[in-house]
Amino acid sequence: MTKPFISHVMVACNGLELTSASIKSLRENSHLNSEIIVIDNATNDGTSDWLKGQKDIKVIRSDELICYSAALNLGLHAANPETQFMSILNNDLYFTDNWDGKLTTIIDKGHELPNYDKIGIAGPMSNEVAGLQKISMLDERTGTPKYNISTLNHYVRQLEDKFLVLPKEEQILKLGFLSGFCWVMSRECWEIVGDFHEFKPLGFEDNDYVVRANEAGFASVAVLYSYVHHLGSETTKRLNQDYAMRGLINKMPY
Repeated sequence: MTKPFISHVMVACNGLELTSASIKSLRENSHLNSEIIVIDNATNDGTSDWLKGQKDIKVIRSDELICYSAALNLGLHAANPETQFMSILNNDLYFTDNWDGKLTTIIDKGHELPNYDKIGIAGPMSNEVAGLQKISMLDERTGTPKYNISTLNHYVRQLEDKFLVLPKEEQILKLGFLSGFCWVMSRECWEIVGDFHEFKPLGFEDNDYVVRANEAGFASVAVLYSYVHHLGSETTKRLNQDYAMRGLINKMPY
């Protein structure tokens, strides 16, 4: 059986070390046929030169700093027309084995689950994320980390052992909010829901999109046995932006 095709969309606003490490991890842990699209959002730290040397990356350069959702939209529109899924990815992630296959399978099989007509968006669990997707990186009893980057896949196998024995509907969480740090959506969902709203300043893009997807009949879920490590807010901190305030500003229409 032919593997599904997925387009990975990542925005880089400086942070070359983060971007290169994240893409290395993406290459090593992804199982599906894929393309990588990086929006070079006015970088000036050597990211542009590095990207030019990466033959498997489709690069879209913006010489002026544009808002995050506008950059995402550029990437989504540049995706191969044959792609069946699109991922949106922060550039400070460490992936785990078959993270992409786990999320796309849930989207594909969603109609087979009780109480689900259609799943449009799926995301992993993580250490640095808002809402119910968060799993503490620290052991409650010892206060020590449950894993380090080199043992990430071993940790995820423990999650698989815990959740894959449950009924399929208990292996996922249907959520009214799914963090946009890392998610996969079906092409059908994107074509019906449309582009991300281009909030200026950035913030609340993911919340807004999940609401619109739900209104269009697409559920958003977290997959309990999928995990991606997130350093968290690296670009926001570098740009010295108040993420909470920006999110509240963009939430006002709701």
